[in-house]
Amino acid sequence: MSKDYSQLYIDGMHRCGYNEGDNARRQFISFFTECLNNNDYKRITSNAGFDHELFCAAVAQLMTSGCWGCSNHGPYNIMEFFSLSKDQADFIIDNIPRRLSGLAKGAILASEQNE
Repeated sequence: MSKDYSQLYIDGMHRCGYNEGDNARRQFISFFTECLNNNDYKRITSNAGFDHELFCAAVAQLMTSGCWGCSNHGPYNIMEFFSLSKDQADFIIDNIPRRLSGLAKGAILASEQNE
């Protein structure tokens, strides 16, 4: 991992009011690694010239937060956790399974409405 995305995830969870620690970090790293090794995701990010690790960090964030049963929008806002631009977030949302993209879209929309 060129960046410590797992620490960025844990820091983001703390900002959202969750007290996640080592178990959440291990789960995040597991999902992150699984994504890194996914040939379909590798092809998608390579063809678009998109940072594969950043893409996988967002996927791992959504999957880990979903597994922990997070009930508010904060843990699903991929833009805030990894400082993504709207274009970066849209690329990720357009290229992940619908159940994950729905979580991300809803969180981003809720955040925009609260501003």
